[in-house]
Amino acid sequence: MSPNSNMVSLFTRATDPNQYDRDELSGWTETETSITGAGSRATHWERLRSLVGDGWVGARMLDYGAGTGWLLPEAMRLGARRAVGVDPSIRSVRAGRRHQPARDLRHGCLDALDAGETFDLVCAVLSLCHVADLDGFFHDLARKLRPEATVALLVPYATDRRHAGEVARTTVDGGYAVVRRYRELEVVDLVRSPESFVRAAARVGFVPRRVTRFSASTVGLLLAR
Repeated sequence: MSPNSNMVSLFTRATDPNQYDRDELSGWTETETSITGAGSRATHWERLRSLVGDGWVGARMLDYGAGTGWLLPEAMRLGARRAVGVDPSIRSVRAGRRHQPARDLRHGCLDALDAGETFDLVCAVLSLCHVADLDGFFHDLARKLRPEATVALLVPYATDRRHAGEVARTTVDGGYAVVRRYRELEVVDLVRSPESFVRAAARVGFVPRRVTRFSASTVGLLLAR
């Protein structure tokens, strides 16, 4: 396989909406339903809480790439008025609904939202590393946001160092695609610089309010109009 074809292959795998519906990932996606007993989920939640601050109170919150919807009850406990999650993995959505049927968890992406639905807080926890077109994403997202909306992102941090579990990487436009192995399972992410997200969001009127490097591999961004 040529280097160019390898780049295309990894980019395609990283942005495949069915990546987490592969049979070999079923045990993983179907058990990550809450922050209890899930070390990575608990860590993500603590970081997101500190990033958003008191912005949960009264918010109409959208979790983009919600997985099993583990974030939704946490947001409600901190005072969100409403919490909706969307995810392209049908296996994750079904697992979340089985675990807690009351969750407003929908299969799909922004197309899973009703025409008139709008939000004033959007969270995305390591989900934009599967979005091929950041400009297109923020353009479409802007249509679903209220005037004073904020967007809170946790994204992988682009680095020359190896990521945990990394087995391969290749350069793609604006960053690189990295293959990582967890518990003998492989997933592929797109890793971009924080500036890539800031530039894409700026095109629809967002500016960074906070950029926090939480670890060697994760950065948080709070964007607002």
